[in-house]
Amino acid sequence: MNYLFVPVGAFFGAMARYEISLLFGEQSFPIATAAVNIIGCFFLGFLLTLVSLSRQDRQAWALTFGTGFLGAFTTFSTFALDVLQLNLPMALLYIGISLSVGIAFAGLGVWSGRAAYKRFRKA
Repeated sequence: MNYLFVPVGAFFGAMARYEISLLFGEQSFPIATAAVNIIGCFFLGFLLTLVSLSRQDRQAWALTFGTGFLGAFTTFSTFALDVLQLNLPMALLYIGISLSVGIAFAGLGVWSGRAAYKRFRKA
């Protein structure tokens, strides 16, 4: 049954990523890829923190939204190709922004997940 959760989430994640790429359109700097990867960092940190803190079985949530949706939403391969297509200063800027902001947003997601868990646990 778990194998059904991943493709359902992946379908919606890929569609969301496609819509964001349409929203940003063609640009000289790959802002759409950076945006989806940074957003994905936040939500994966948030989701997996909530799942790990919960004492209930949340494997379906983790598979559907973590592996499926966010796995298809974010993209390392496009990031790598974008880096190769940029000139050196822009490539270094893109790598620096993607890594530093991505890690910061993953941390913010973990922090937000802990805060949400504490708040809803009290309720």
